[in-house]
Amino acid sequence: MCLGICKKKSVSFLLGAGFSAPAGYPVAQQLWTRIKNSANDNLFWDNNGGLTSGSLGYTVGNRQYKILMKLIGYYCTSGYKEGYEDFYDYCIGQWNSDMNECIKSIMGTKDEGEYYYTLGKICNIYLQLIIHYLVDSNGNGKYHGHQDLLPDYKPFAQLVSDYVKDGYIVNVHTLNHDLFLESFNNTELLSDSICDGFDKNNGLFSNSYARPVRLYKLHGSIDQYIQYKRKGKDRFEPIGYTKRPNTDLSGDSTTSSIPDILTGTNKEMRYREPFIYEKLFCHFVSNLEEAKKFFVIGYSGCDKEINQTIAKHFDCRKPSCVIDTNSDTKIRNILPSAKYVNNISAISDIIAPNT
Repeated sequence: MCLGICKKKSVSFLLGAGFSAPAGYPVAQQLWTRIKNSANDNLFWDNNGGLTSGSLGYTVGNRQYKILMKLIGYYCTSGYKEGYEDFYDYCIGQWNSDMNECIKSIMGTKDEGEYYYTLGKICNIYLQLIIHYLVDSNGNGKYHGHQDLLPDYKPFAQLVSDYVKDGYIVNVHTLNHDLFLESFNNTELLSDSICDGFDKNNGLFSNSYARPVRLYKLHGSIDQYIQYKRKGKDRFEPIGYTKRPNTDLSGDSTTSSIPDILTGTNKEMRYREPFIYEKLFCHFVSNLEEAKKFFVIGYSGCDKEINQTIAKHFDCRKPSCVIDTNSDTKIRNILPSAKYVNNISAISDIIAPNT
């Protein structure tokens, strides 16, 4: 059961890939193109399948990467629907005989144990490729110290700041894995205004939001890891999420070596996982119900469950605004009375706090 906890007046935002695109972050097809062409970027992998800046002695990881690239090449010439999430489904979700035989042929082995070990590794490598290419036009994926707002984003940041000054809670729900919005916490307009439910002292997800701009990363983040607790000699069970990776297996707890992001066309299957995603979606529901106004920025409308949640829990008679020239007709059906504008820089006078 999702209970609203926000007692102050609030507005809600939903951000898709189009929000980060003006900063140079890739949208879906651009990301898929970068992954397919990654062999041109001189990437190297350690023997555990981890992306590394070095190039010496890492024959195992590099071999697994080469197997992945050959599999992608086969996939692209075999009539499958192209896209980075579609390939993820092929690699992870289907476990089809076609893929099995392809990988075994590439590997030159019939050993089932070696096959499944390699499959797990190349899937991890593929996730790291997604994360590696989630960078802005300057090649930055993480931000430190003071940040100057790009011109396109000043109206957005000003609008959020104005809502905060007017006593609103600003609930920002994003489907993006990148850390671009978090960088606004280091700008003059929104300095230290953003929180994301993680405890700054211990790095654990606490589901506590004390600042006026509250960030809910519905599809995970490149800086969050699953935390595990030892349940036996070689068995660990998930117990939560942390922003502090620790892959030491000698103690009672450890974390995943790869950040946890939701991708693939069947990502909705994980929305009910209790440690973080179920909690985030409960906030999404209650925030939509309590929102005085609703903004949708850069969202394509392709997530069926997101669409159903909006349709069910946001009163479309309330003011709303959709910012994206490529917004799907599904959004127009869900928010028939919304105002539509072409880009994020035109947001400033659409639904201001005093309107």
